[in-house]
Amino acid sequence: MRTILAVFLVLVLCSGAVKADDAIGVVTYDVSFPLGDMKDYIDKTSWRGFGLAGRWLTTPNITLGLAWHWNTFYKTTDEMIEITNGNVTGNQYRILYCSPIMATVHWYPRSPLDNPDFMPYLGLGAGTIWMKERLEIGIVAFEESSWHFGLTPEAGVMIPVGYYTNFIAGARYNYAFKSGDSPEYQWWSLSVGFAWTK
Repeated sequence: MRTILAVFLVLVLCSGAVKADDAIGVVTYDVSFPLGDMKDYIDKTSWRGFGLAGRWLTTPNITLGLAWHWNTFYKTTDEMIEITNGNVTGNQYRILYCSPIMATVHWYPRSPLDNPDFMPYLGLGAGTIWMKERLEIGIVAFEESSWHFGLTPEAGVMIPVGYYTNFIAGARYNYAFKSGDSPEYQWWSLSVGFAWTK
């Protein structure tokens, strides 16, 4: 955790070294799809997600930034589930909250501030992912939260739609490494939203 906070601090200090005019603000709506063991727990698509990000130009076609996303997965089922002291059957409400907090780097073929008609990009995020599992069975609820080191590679495109305003769409793979007794988590996210260049 200290390493992650140190990376964020360095990025904030670096962002102060670039002009405010060299910034991109991003707001997205995220739809996410569980993968691997996470899909065994909840196999439903998450329609509850959003993201906020800031990117600062450090070279004509590279940005450093910070990103925060939130996704909620949920499922109602009566499948048998294994818990610490045995197995449980009955009506269940399974919830999984996912919150990646990432330091990011993005590459563009040319400066994203030039407002070209079509601007693809590739990105990578590294940081921490907070996960919280909640299982409700009748009036009983079980909760467990954990912090994980995570990576979030992504690809997308920005398309100008107005004065300093771009439509943005992308795909992001989220991977939370195993942390203590908590398993790894992974899911895909499709994002659409707006990016403002200044």
